[in-house]
Amino acid sequence: MQYITALELLHVHLSPSSYVEIGCREGYSLSLARCPSIAIDPDFSINQPLKAPTRIFKEASDAFFAHRDLTDLINGPVDLAFVDGMHNAEFALRDFLNLERHAHSGSVIIIDDILPEDISWVSRVRESKAWTGDVYKLIPLLRTLRPDLTVDVFDVEMKGLAVIQNLNPTFQMSEEDLSKHESYLKSSESNLASVEEIRKCI
Repeated sequence: MQYITALELLHVHLSPSSYVEIGCREGYSLSLARCPSIAIDPDFSINQPLKAPTRIFKEASDAFFAHRDLTDLINGPVDLAFVDGMHNAEFALRDFLNLERHAHSGSVIIIDDILPEDISWVSRVRESKAWTGDVYKLIPLLRTLRPDLTVDVFDVEMKGLAVIQNLNPTFQMSEEDLSKHESYLKSSESNLASVEEIRKCI
């Protein structure tokens, strides 16, 4: 199954009242939304018809969350979010934590790029046409740090999706702990050597 098909099924099944997407690029996944939506991307070029009321912010997600209140922008908590921004695990971690703060216990956060088909795709700097970066590292970290979360991994075509539920918007990670986890994610210590190892780990 292609990831767009999987995302469409999630939209239909969950029927969210609000949707947030980090990394919308040309708008293929954003065009699936049927509810008021927010998209965040510093370099978007939408060429797909959008079917829902949508506000797009041309900035990095870190800057967005530092200066804006997402809950105010969508008049309530986020029902469904899709993270497909910077393909480095520490960015995905920050995006997840920032979204969770604006969610509710029944919200769902989807993480893209967690099951690469080829180990060459996991470089921290893009070196191939297909590229997932090292986002896969986020999943074992969350499983360790946050056993309260429900994390389901789906083997959709090329790059996989993680669907995360049972969110806790009151959860807070200290700046010291966040810095420690980011350093680990960026280090070679957290690298896995093969696709097989990645699949076993997540």
